[in-house]
Amino acid sequence: MPVDLIKAASILCVNETEAALITKRVDITDVQQAESAAKELLDMGAKCVIITLGAKGAIYADNTENFQCTHIAANKVGTVVDTTGAGDSFLGALAYHMTKHSKMDMKSHITFACRAAAFSIQSPGTQSSFPFASDMKSFDK
Repeated sequence: MPVDLIKAASILCVNETEAALITKRVDITDVQQAESAAKELLDMGAKCVIITLGAKGAIYADNTENFQCTHIAANKVGTVVDTTGAGDSFLGALAYHMTKHSKMDMKSHITFACRAAAFSIQSPGTQSSFPFASDMKSFDK
């Protein structure tokens, strides 16, 4: 990924595989490795980094003076049916929540997005598995 593209994004949101490729790692298998990759992406010029980690949730860091990374745990689900659209569900829910609740902090936005992704993996398909707002109100935290 060109460094200019990394610098241009307001929020660079990638999954663990994409983060590993961009930072030239073999893989990212845990939160600590994701935090290290996030630091490297910030050093490359990213303003804000979210790395999604599937069942491990997501991490978030921005380019404030003192590097700090926040881990948001994933919601536990009973049966995983189809993970195909989880990333798209996450991003859509993140954008929705940031727009609808602009005064809330990033951790709240990412927590909501993790909940949406967890909801989506319990049904087959991509768009058909995405939650409606009413689903999110009733979905266990």
